[in-house]
Amino acid sequence: MAESDRRPTVLVIDDEAVVRDVTRRALEPHVSVLEAADGDDGLALLDQSQTNVDLVVTDFVMPRVSGLAVIAVLARYRPELPIIGMTGHAPPVLREVAATFGVRVLEKPFDNRVLVAMVREVLAETRERRLIEGGRRVRAGVRPSPVGLAAAARTLALPVMV
Repeated sequence: MAESDRRPTVLVIDDEAVVRDVTRRALEPHVSVLEAADGDDGLALLDQSQTNVDLVVTDFVMPRVSGLAVIAVLARYRPELPIIGMTGHAPPVLREVAATFGVRVLEKPFDNRVLVAMVREVLAETRERRLIEGGRRVRAGVRPSPVGLAAAARTLALPVMV
């Protein structure tokens, strides 16, 4: 199947099963959905060579590996992968950090139509950017993590946000 014929895949990372379920059900009519219960599991999924993900939707506050750690690791090792961050509370500093990484923030609880619209918009922007850049993005100076994405996230010294 050609890249352009493939249905986009969104990885939803959230420690709350209810949020993952609601998000999956809202997105499934439009995209394929993978789920992970925390940042560690999400990054482990992304480390698998057969996993082809077009967008990550992650909660910010999770046990083990936070969404902020997921964002930082992906910014370094997978900068072409767009991210939407979800949060029940978004202090200005969180929004600023997210913006630094080019991450859009979706406030919980969210309207499913807003979620779907944001996902469609981000995927469309990503497709357009790939077309403009002539296909796959060349990541100059970016190397795969030698220890895996999940292990790389655990080595980050990031503040815990509760």
